[in-house]
This record gives sequence, structure tokens and C-alpha cells, in this order.
Amino acid sequence: LKKNSSPGTKPINEFYKSYKSKNITKKKCIAYIYKRNPILKNLSHSVQRNIIKSFCQNNFLEILIEETEIYGVDHYPQLFYYIINSKLKNIVMTSVLCLPDDKNLRRKLIKKVIFHKKNLFFALENKKFSGMNFKEIDNYFKNYL
Repeated sequence: LKKNSSPGTKPINEFYKSYKSKNITKKKCIAYIYKRNPILKNLSHSVQRNIIKSFCQNNFLEILIEETEIYGVDHYPQLFYYIINSKLKNIVMTSVLCLPDDKNLRRKLIKKVIFHKKNLFFALENKKFSGMNFKEIDNYFKNYL
């Protein structure tokens, strides 16, 4: 890639390495894919995987585990398991809308995230949970669902 030329739609750091680039240590993370809401139900796992992968590359995160929820359950056992038991501190979701749409369950989950000092990242919104508050997340759900 010539200097100052465009890589097109490809993220530049995915396919090209600068001659002067430093080795940057990437933070390890869990990729969490979830389809059971009206907005994300049409995004296949492979599409969500690509969204998360792109977000991780742009934010120096490395996916070690990919997880999805058990189909047919509404209480998020997989996500709770990784929040409580995983040594990995970073969890990347496709969207804020991967969180429970039930307000009480969502708050319970977020309180566990805070208690266990985990970092939640939302790829589509390009946000980290610490940059959002309960009210902002609740309003997001209200507006989109």
C-alpha cells in the first residue's frame, strides 16, 4: 500500500503492516454473539463474528473465546458464567442490544460486570460500558425495541 493511499473497505491494520509499526500488546477477550432480539435476529453468527473481529482489530483486542447463548433460554447462563468465572476481563458483544431486554435482568447482569471488574464492549456502537450509564442503556433499549 503506497503512503497516503486508501486500503478501500478493508481495515488497514488487518491486511497491512507499517514498516515502522510497533508490536502492540493486545488485550485478550471473549467474543459474545447473541441473536434473540428483533434487531440482531437477522445477523447471522458469521456476520456478528466479522463485526466483532473488526472492532477488536481496531481496538487492539484479541479474541480467545467465542461464545453464544444457549438457544431458547432467556436468563443468559453463558454470559453470567463468563462474567463470574472467567479470568478474561474483556467481553465484546455485537451490540448493546445483546444485553437482556428485561430491564431487571439487564441491571442484574451489569451489576455483576461491575462487581467482577469486567469490561463490556459494544462493537456496533463502538462503546465500552464504562462510557455508558444505566439510564443511557435503558433509553437505548426503549428507542430501538
